[in-house]
Amino acid sequence: MKQHKYLVISAISRRSLHLQWITDDRNFDVVLINYESDLQDSIEHEEGVEEHFHKGSKFELTKWYIETFGNHYDAYLLLDDDILTNAHDINKMFEYMAEYDLHIAHPALNPINVTSPNLCPAKNTIIRYTNWIELQAVLMTKEVMYNIVDYLAESKSGWGFPELWLKLCNQPFGVIDKVTVTHTRPQFAGENSIYKLTGGIQGAYKEYLHLLKRYNLPTPDESPFKVISYIPDKPLLSIVCIYNRDDMKYIPEMLESISVLSDYCEVVLVETIADFNIDDPTMRILKQTNLRQKAVWHYSPSIVNFDGEELEIFDFAEARNAALNLARGEWVLSVDADERLIPTQAKHLLESLAETPEDVGGFYTTQYNFIPWSEGEEGYKTRMLATACRLFRNREDIEWEYPVHEKVENTIKAAGFKMAELSLLIDHVGQAISAEEKLIKIKKYIATIWAHPWLMETNRYTNYLINSTVLYKQLKELTNG
Repeated sequence: MKQHKYLVISAISRRSLHLQWITDDRNFDVVLINYESDLQDSIEHEEGVEEHFHKGSKFELTKWYIETFGNHYDAYLLLDDDILTNAHDINKMFEYMAEYDLHIAHPALNPINVTSPNLCPAKNTIIRYTNWIELQAVLMTKEVMYNIVDYLAESKSGWGFPELWLKLCNQPFGVIDKVTVTHTRPQFAGENSIYKLTGGIQGAYKEYLHLLKRYNLPTPDESPFKVISYIPDKPLLSIVCIYNRDDMKYIPEMLESISVLSDYCEVVLVETIADFNIDDPTMRILKQTNLRQKAVWHYSPSIVNFDGEELEIFDFAEARNAALNLARGEWVLSVDADERLIPTQAKHLLESLAETPEDVGGFYTTQYNFIPWSEGEEGYKTRMLATACRLFRNREDIEWEYPVHEKVENTIKAAGFKMAELSLLIDHVGQAISAEEKLIKIKKYIATIWAHPWLMETNRYTNYLINSTVLYKQLKELTNG
């Protein structure tokens, strides 16, 4: 029968809601195991749907099916027949399983007819990793099914299975808060409920205690429900980095320096690529998940003649703003490929953002520039301190200005916000390069200013041009250029 890589297994009765799940736009097959012989709605004509007749609890029937027909699907959904959902939402469940590499998961539950409010939807999260789930719509990978199938007949009620599966698989459960399903019948109602199968709550509880004792599992008092970690719906912070192919060698260390924040922030990586065959810049998404985006920005460079040499230049602010348009966090931390965030400051950074007054729109941070040819005490390379705004609110009216040595604070103030200072240190290793490499960079910076004469109307760029020109001559002599 296999038509898709995912499978829904459901033990059904005459009141089953399975017809709500079966539409043409699904990414899963369906196995319906009828434990009532007079089921009226036959669905044998549907592609990717099988119907069987067998007696037992939903877990016993799942074990029977896997042992009879094999474990051939990438993932499974064991779905109670009184769960109100649809093919679109089931598709999304399997997609979230794959995207976030979940091993065992459960969608969030509508508060109606729910005995565990812990599984009701949480605000502003996509996935919660927990130590317990319900079993009304449980998803699991092929590997998990292989590990647990032999145990499925040990409890008709399923009480104790979450504790057992946690021990067998050594993986936290995922609660998918972006998909909600509804349990339509009162708890323990129905012909195949634990009342019918175990003789009531007392029988189910007896099964539960037996399972805990047999496999030395913790009781709820010893291991109460807890959220181990979570993936936010809208990240608090987006770390945005633009780079070119010459900078790619720096990317691994930059990513390593921000890895401590990887569960709490989004990372946006945008490679800038010169393309003389286009008129307007274009952004192409290569990969996009909740906490990671990778893209390329194609631009048409300008050609400037500088000191007898034709140089390709481009507008850095335009590139940064193109990358900024991809960011989804409430705040943006702009870093370059050759910069490093000091990992020990991660907690301080997140706490500061969470406590920021509403009238503050950006922070000045401190940058350490490593200079290789000026030796400091004890042989260390000299570190020159600079202050810049790298951390700011993600808003449409806040953007970068100036094609070189870009600034964002002017638009922050124009949007009605104040600036503040934050003791966040960023190491800049990109200056710790050879004189020849430095010479190439300086030439492009000077050429960019020359190509935009209006920049020299400000003292900032006039002074920079004077100092850079002096440095350029020194480097040229040093390198015999």
